[in-house]
Amino acid sequence: MPRVREFFSFKKANEFYPEWWKKLPKENLDANFYPAPTMKTCTGLIEHYQNGLILQMWSDVMFEMESYGNKNFKWQFADERTLAEEHNASQYRGYLNDHTLDFSHIKIISPWYVYCKEEIPFLFLDAPWHGMNDNYRMMPGTLDFKYQHSTNINLFLRHKEQKNRFMIEAGTPIIHLVPLSEKKLIVHHHLISEEEYFKKEKASRPIKFIGDNIFSKKLSKCPFH
Repeated sequence: MPRVREFFSFKKANEFYPEWWKKLPKENLDANFYPAPTMKTCTGLIEHYQNGLILQMWSDVMFEMESYGNKNFKWQFADERTLAEEHNASQYRGYLNDHTLDFSHIKIISPWYVYCKEEIPFLFLDAPWHGMNDNYRMMPGTLDFKYQHSTNINLFLRHKEQKNRFMIEAGTPIIHLVPLSEKKLIVHHHLISEEEYFKKEKASRPIKFIGDNIFSKKLSKCPFH
């Protein structure tokens, strides 16, 4: 997808400081007669955006959620190509407990495959400083792009009292990838043919019902493969 690479490629997180944060003054006199700091000087936020990469949503996606107690929902991507799939609640039984009916799961299949030459863990995080959202929650994790390469997005979508619709717009910062390493992060983007893309997709398909990533990692380290 050439337009995805052109407009929504992975970019350094320091290019995505939130607009509201950029407009903040360094001092706040609203509540005190003496200068008090604002979040413009918050080391935690500043350093957070000095590390890693941001993945933006590459297509508008609209969701229509049935009301609370009804687990049905539907979705549509503007690009008419992005795929998504659901995970049954039995796969995460015990996580939501009494709130199981509040949420439905969806995994959005990302068009990006990431390859890293070294075995470096990457934190797969939300980007909440760009706005709080009560329609969905992006679920975090830790990935190693030497042995597995997908960047699929797991969301829990909220069912409310009334049937409702909401959209995640193209360009929304949705993933913050943070490497757990002090090494300099160098990023190269490549646009590949559909044929090569589907070869990579086929190569990433599981060969084990359970524990495929662990099995593939052990196999990759075996000198006999």
